[in-house]
This record gives sequence, C-alpha cells and structure tokens, in this order.
Amino acid sequence: MQVQRQQQHDPFLSPHKQDEFESSKEQEQGSPKQTTFGSSIRKVNDFEVQQAEKTFLTAQSGEDVSNALEHVKNTYELIKAAQVILNSYKEEVQELKEEISTIKPATEPYQEEIVNLCKPKIEEFQQQLEKNPKHQDEINKIFQLSIAQLKKEDKAIDQEIIKVIDRIQILETVLGKYKKSY
Repeated sequence: MQVQRQQQHDPFLSPHKQDEFESSKEQEQGSPKQTTFGSSIRKVNDFEVQQAEKTFLTAQSGEDVSNALEHVKNTYELIKAAQVILNSYKEEVQELKEEISTIKPATEPYQEEIVNLCKPKIEEFQQQLEKNPKHQDEINKIFQLSIAQLKKEDKAIDQEIIKVIDRIQILETVLGKYKKSY
C-alpha cells in the first residue's frame, strides 16, 4: 500500500487532498459495485464521515478546524439530501404496491380466458418435451413447483370465495328478516 502512495503522489495536491484522492481511488478499485440506491448512499455517507473525522484528527491550526467543521456541515447536508431522495423512493415503492394490489383483482374475471389462451402453448411445449426427454426431469421439477404455487393461490382464492359466499348468506338472512318485519 505504501508503494502505491509513492507512485500516485501528486505534488499539486495538499496533503489532505492527496489523502482524499487516494481514499477515493482505493474505494473505486477495492470495493464491489453496490446494487441498491440505499447502500450507495450509505457508502458515500460513510466515506464523507471518515473524511471529516480524518480532517479533525489531523487539524493543526484554527483554519484546519474550521475546514473540518465545514466538511462536517457539508456531510450533514449530503446525508439530509440523500434521505429526502430515499424517502421519495420509498413513497414510489408504496404507490407501486398499491397499484399492483388493484391490478390483481381486476384480472381475476379474466383468469379462465388467460388459461385458455395459454393451453395451446403449454401443449406445444409438452410435445417438444416428449421429442427431447433429456431435460424432462428438470422441467418436471419446475412444473411441480409451479403447480404447487398455483394450488396455494387457488386455495387462497377459494378461501376468499367462501368468505364472499358467507357474507352474501349473512346479507340474505338480514334481508329476509328485514322483509319479514315489514
């Protein structure tokens, strides 16, 4: 690591800026790319906080201390901005979840049509499998898992239907009593 520092030393950068430059280079080279927005915010925030701490620890004059304070202030502003962005993403995710929850019930009346549209493709796929039995076992496992998932979903739908039927029966009973009383 020491050898790299000597090779990358830039005489035009102040010691503080040189350290900052080297730290950012090490992070670029040594760490894998982050996959989520939140983790990249945390990475930036951690880096900024470390830089602010480093500036405080190496402060040798009043000017250094004021630079460190400015760095901390900038870091805090960066964190606040990142949190605002993160919160807006959370709101978007919530809106998408709500949208998805309205789409599923809307498609339920068309499930039979969807199944009928898929049947020819499934049959064609099965015929191709019969011609090439090599992957049959793997695909059978996938089908079994899919069928198990569909059965779970069917059970859940059946339970919802039973609840609806129960509600209808209760309403009919209430209406019957209401009609008798008048």
